[in-house]
Amino acid sequence: MMQMIDQQKKAKLTIPVMGTLLFFATNCVDQTNANGPNTGVTTTEETTTGPDDGTNPSTSKFVVSVIPADNVTITPSENQEVTENSNFIFTVTADTGYTTSSTVNGTCPTGSWSDNIYTTGAITADCSISFSASIKTYTLSSSGTNVTFTPNASQTISHGSVQTYIVTPNLGHTRSNTVGGSCPAGTWSDNSYTTGAIIEDCSITFSAAINGFAISASGVNVSYTPSNNISVAYGTLQSYTVTANTEHSLSDSVGGTCPIGSWNGSTYTTGAITANCSVSFSAILNSYVVTPSANDVTIAPSSNQIIDSGNSFTITVTPHAEYSIPNAVGGTCPFGSWSGNDYTSGAITGDCTVSVNGVLSLDMVYDIKGGAGSSNPTNLSVMNNVLYFRADDGTNGVELWKYDGTNTPSMVADINAGSGDSSPLYLTVMNNVLYFQADDGSHGIELWKYDGTNAPSMVADINNVGMDSSNPSGLIVMNGVLYFHASDNTAGDELWKFDGTNTPSMVADINPGIDGSSIDQFIVMNDVLYFRCYTPATGSELCKYDGTNAPSIAADIVSGGGSSYLAWPVVMNGSLYFQANDGVTGEELWKFDGTTASLVADIKTGAANSSPTYLVVSNNILYFGADDGVNGYELWKYDGTNAPSLAADIVSGVGGSYPGNLTALNNVIYFSANDGTHGSELWKYDGTNATMVNDINSSMGSYPSSLKVMNSVLYFKADDGSNGTELWRYIP
Repeated sequence: MMQMIDQQKKAKLTIPVMGTLLFFATNCVDQTNANGPNTGVTTTEETTTGPDDGTNPSTSKFVVSVIPADNVTITPSENQEVTENSNFIFTVTADTGYTTSSTVNGTCPTGSWSDNIYTTGAITADCSISFSASIKTYTLSSSGTNVTFTPNASQTISHGSVQTYIVTPNLGHTRSNTVGGSCPAGTWSDNSYTTGAIIEDCSITFSAAINGFAISASGVNVSYTPSNNISVAYGTLQSYTVTANTEHSLSDSVGGTCPIGSWNGSTYTTGAITANCSVSFSAILNSYVVTPSANDVTIAPSSNQIIDSGNSFTITVTPHAEYSIPNAVGGTCPFGSWSGNDYTSGAITGDCTVSVNGVLSLDMVYDIKGGAGSSNPTNLSVMNNVLYFRADDGTNGVELWKYDGTNTPSMVADINAGSGDSSPLYLTVMNNVLYFQADDGSHGIELWKYDGTNAPSMVADINNVGMDSSNPSGLIVMNGVLYFHASDNTAGDELWKFDGTNTPSMVADINPGIDGSSIDQFIVMNDVLYFRCYTPATGSELCKYDGTNAPSIAADIVSGGGSSYLAWPVVMNGSLYFQANDGVTGEELWKFDGTTASLVADIKTGAANSSPTYLVVSNNILYFGADDGVNGYELWKYDGTNAPSLAADIVSGVGGSYPGNLTALNNVIYFSANDGTHGSELWKYDGTNATMVNDINSSMGSYPSSLKVMNSVLYFKADDGSNGTELWRYIP
């Protein structure tokens, strides 16, 4: 019996078969999902045992053959028997890393997918079905910093596969073994990196760090910044500020192993650094050109000289005839010093010139009183390399003058204004102040001073009775105190002192009363002041004053009231030498050793006088003029041990040359003498020979006197027969 069944309802067919009822339910739909798709429908066969009454029709069945496939799991996986026009459902699960293909192969009618559930079309015949899965693929993106790598594009990678990269760091970089990104960590083999198994899209990042290199720096005669060893990155340029030491110049050549760079002023920049390296800076001592020139002398060397900075140079100077070597050297080079004929400059710090101009060995400094008149410069004294003297210019009277060795002599001040004479005398220096006696026309002859800058001024009016004069004379310095003899119109001429600050005061009234002690011939030896003084009891003898105790007689050569009249005192080797007359041997050479006075020699035997005068010491030899009665008045010498002897017999026989004004300069004795032919002229004695320096006045003698040395130049007054008696100089 046919039974019509709504498609959405179940139908139960009872078919009697051989006494058994068979029930089939086909194409029945669960009414709980009546409005949904025909999913989850399974074809089932329900067999009910019952009689076959022949009322159910026969239904065909077909076999669905499941073809096995790799990489998927099919449920059910066995062949299936399916009722005709039924659908069959398979669950298809792809293996890990695979994706089920939507394409279904085989002969079964095409069905449909829902997720991983596949429902065939209506089965109408035996058929086969085959599912498949494809392996998953992922995108592997790569990037890098300071490296190159291969492959360098994004890669498509199958599930579980690995990717190998060849990674090369950029030049000057070191590859990092740390790999960034999201891909599974892999391993390195040299410069080859292999990822871990790829199971999803991921990224990988390679990197390399720039290499750092050490630069060490050194220098000679320079300072540089930075001064310590430093580290720089590959390819970096390193700059240094380099300063040459004083009087050095930077060398453009840079040592060391760093790539050669370039200079910009005092800044040096290396080439690109690609390895540990060093730089070495240097500076060379500056050299300067010294250009010498000469007139009236010959110099050696005479050509230009190249002198390193800070060094000096030496030239040997030979004066031409009638010329001498100057004390002053011209040019722009730093002034140096002389040693004999050799001149050595100061330290050279730049290109410069040196000019040596010979000077006339003997010449007049200046005609202070023009024409034939005489300025008569006398009483020469030196303070701070300036020569002071008194002179008369014919207008201002006899006043104080000065000469610095270069410029024209000039008057210091017209102390006695107008044509009056201040007549300065006994010029003596103490503590850079010049002291002297002078008459300003108002106070008489008193003690004055001049400091080299301010106008001269009177120290004190010691004899302040009207215009009476204290007449301070014989000025001498001992232990920072100025001693002299003067009269205050009460005690007569006695010993006075002035300490430079307080009012001058009398040391002692050696010969009490108004008569005075007639003090003269001052000399200092071993911090004791010696001088000649007179008392009625002792006569005129050698006296002394130690600066503390009262003055006293040092030696009474002529006992009692007699006088030895000592003169020309000088000190040599701790003894005092002088001329004295003991009343027996006449005026002869004596000495005083600090305790006892004794006769050195009776040069002119008997009571006659040899009259030793102008005593001077040079190179531990005492020179003086004396007359032995045989050779006339000539130059003598005494070494302190052997008997005095004749040094030079300028005029042979009993006639004498009368040497006077003896002065020592560079172990040579200069003096005035008359050889009987040229008149009184300037002479010199070098320890062996006596020679005339020059015949200044060829007609009658120039009469040189007042000899004084300043800066190795001999100054004196002389008369050349044309200009009167003026200031002259001789440069040995």
